[in-house]
Amino acid sequence: HLWQQLFPLAWKSLTAKERAELSRPVVVLLSKDFHIVQATNSPNCIQVILEGLVRCSPPISLPPQLLKYLAQTHNCWHVAMEIFHSTVTDIRLDLAISSKDEQKLMESQLEALTDVYKGMEEWDVYYGVWRRYCTYAETNCALSYEQMGRWEKAQVLLEAALQKAKTGGLPFPEAE
Repeated sequence: HLWQQLFPLAWKSLTAKERAELSRPVVVLLSKDFHIVQATNSPNCIQVILEGLVRCSPPISLPPQLLKYLAQTHNCWHVAMEIFHSTVTDIRLDLAISSKDEQKLMESQLEALTDVYKGMEEWDVYYGVWRRYCTYAETNCALSYEQMGRWEKAQVLLEAALQKAKTGGLPFPEAE
């Protein structure tokens, strides 16, 4: 598709200010309800637009909940995952360094990414993402127990993580 070839080239040639100005209309375009008519077609307009956006460097910033909605509604799961991964790869929730806004954005992206994996029933990857970004070792172990169906042990560890968060010095992300 021509869009997938040309848009990334055009995006790369723009200045940072021009990219910021263009990002907003792209989000508005993706948010329009008239795309729903094509949702069952393959390829559909949203799939083609997202395929072009995923090739952009630097990556275009899309609201995580919009991307999750588009993945579910327009059957573009894989391209949505690529966009999420380009945003969250190698970023760990470090509340001592990140601002509150950055933390909330990262948590929102992680929640949307895991929802996409859940929608695809990719449970191993779903748990893997949460395990990679959790703050406490107890949460990590609890997720492993939950994944294996050992609910009682998972509950005990999650309660320990909650207690540690209440009394400990480390902040406790809402998602965890």
